[in-house]
Amino acid sequence: MNASLNKKNFSSNPEKEIYISFQSLKNLLMRIQPKILFTLFVLLSFFGGSLSGQETAVVSGRVIPPGTASLPETAMTVVLLKFEINSEGKLETKGPVAQVQTQDSGNYKFDPIPLETKVAYQLGSSFEGKIVQSNFFFLKPGQSSINVDLLIPSITDNVEAIQVISATMFIESDIGRLQITEVLRLHNPTNEFIETRKSPLVFNLPESFTNFEALQQNPNAPKNYELLGTRLQYFRQFPPGESTIIFRYGVPAYFGNYTLHRKYLHEFKEGKVMTPVNQLTIKSSQLNPAKSEKLGETALDAWEMASVQQPELEIEVGAIPVQQVLYAYLGIAVFLVLMLLAIFFVRIRLK
Repeated sequence: MNASLNKKNFSSNPEKEIYISFQSLKNLLMRIQPKILFTLFVLLSFFGGSLSGQETAVVSGRVIPPGTASLPETAMTVVLLKFEINSEGKLETKGPVAQVQTQDSGNYKFDPIPLETKVAYQLGSSFEGKIVQSNFFFLKPGQSSINVDLLIPSITDNVEAIQVISATMFIESDIGRLQITEVLRLHNPTNEFIETRKSPLVFNLPESFTNFEALQQNPNAPKNYELLGTRLQYFRQFPPGESTIIFRYGVPAYFGNYTLHRKYLHEFKEGKVMTPVNQLTIKSSQLNPAKSEKLGETALDAWEMASVQQPELEIEVGAIPVQQVLYAYLGIAVFLVLMLLAIFFVRIRLK
């Protein structure tokens, strides 16, 4: 089944078009977790609101090292963080509530903290130079204490355990080229950190890609990936739960059209292709039209991938803005060819 998008009223100045930023994509992905938390807040609010600031609760537990590892001989710092849902439904940190030092066997205790029932809490610490965090937890009305252990995951190199939940491709137009941003949501179903430095997580890129750029949480940190031709290798640790990989690249497009070949090495549960409304035409027998979406102020047309079992896509992209100089070169080339043909026929007739 062919899916297509017709281009209408495209701006004559592509530099003024709205392009998808890495930060916008990151904010879009971060909406998922706050919506879950917001539901929990509503349920908690139904049973009772925040109590008086004079009421307190005790948060205690133990820092548990991975496997047979031992905690450091010196005390560890455990920080209690507080989060709230703002008016836009986004998760906001309200900073650390308090911090304490561990005692014997890694035990800790926050005694007391104000009892608040419309916020989420999270524990954080550092072990062997790595940040470790607990899951979010909540206090209920009238609850005087809660026990939360901070489990430090062990590290494994079982890269095969990493699952690709979804793959989303954002296609945007530029003058004489396409800008493609890919968002991959990954899931580590184990209780361990998965280290990929010895056995990297590998993805493929199109043959003609240029200007590759990857989003890293810390822009000042060394690159955690390597490009070997069209082979993209990631060297990093994936914590338990979900992680996201975002990268962008360009492909040259001449005379307003480009056929994109994209082969995936991994199976995933959901695959989508998106492009800003009225910007490009998209045709592929491997895509099915999906409900339009919105990213910030940018409206997007969307298609779902018909197959998610290591799919190999072929997408015809049209209505790409063309550099006028190309038409000038083409005109000159046609003119020269016609001149040569004319000279050739004149010489034949003279003979």
